[in-house]
Amino acid sequence: MTIGEAYHKYALAAKEKGIFSQDVRLIFVHFEGLVSQLDVITEKDRPVKDEAALEKAMERLLAGEPVEYITGRASFLTRTLKVDPRVLIPRIETEELVAIFSERIADYFNPKNMLAVADIGTGSGCIAMAVKDSFPNFLVYASDISRGALEVARENFADANEQITLLEGDSLEPYVRSGRKLDVIISNPPYITEGEYVQPSVRNFEPDSSLFFHEDSNVYKSIIENLDSVRKGPIVLFFEISPELVGYLGKLMSDNLRNYSYEFIEDSNGFTRFLLVDVD
Repeated sequence: MTIGEAYHKYALAAKEKGIFSQDVRLIFVHFEGLVSQLDVITEKDRPVKDEAALEKAMERLLAGEPVEYITGRASFLTRTLKVDPRVLIPRIETEELVAIFSERIADYFNPKNMLAVADIGTGSGCIAMAVKDSFPNFLVYASDISRGALEVARENFADANEQITLLEGDSLEPYVRSGRKLDVIISNPPYITEGEYVQPSVRNFEPDSSLFFHEDSNVYKSIIENLDSVRKGPIVLFFEISPELVGYLGKLMSDNLRNYSYEFIEDSNGFTRFLLVDVD
């Protein structure tokens, strides 16, 4: 079977399942050792290298599994990162969070200084790596409660030769335990609220602990209630959020913070997706 014949077969099957043809091409690129998606067309007369492996991968895709878990790779800004079911697949909204951080950090600190920045709930390490790429002089920490997630992040940091300190623990706990003080916190915590629609591919394959918000115990609450235990002085928080949490977060801040200002920011789709908090 040629690449062209195989692609035609699987693209039709994917279309019937509502799966993007781009995902099919990504499978071919990965398993056939192609350079780009364009090669699926330019190399269409080449025989498939391993029909069994390709068929198994396509069965997973047609069953709804995200292509990033099948290939073990996900793109984030300028990098391609390792991912597996122990971590969330990086999203474009989180790229926007990093962009806001990069654009706004100079409003609060001199970015030439060695700021201590914590990426809390690092998962694959995508945020921490993007911060370090843009600001090599920053002292960047990456923490997660999941040991499996930290193993994935460690591999990504090693592949990129990034000097980022990994810490294991929930929310601020590893920073308090180690006596580390921070200037900035950036975080994409679990924020899907009860009743929000979740795509089956997300609900069925990505880690629940990184997805779902619980009002009585969550990362936003833990950070905001315990902020004084880790801040050097003034501190700035950059959060990714659900639009459903605006009221909750507003009350959480008013109940626990003094001398602060905040801003809710919309994403490129017009949803309230980010919260920036400045605490003096």
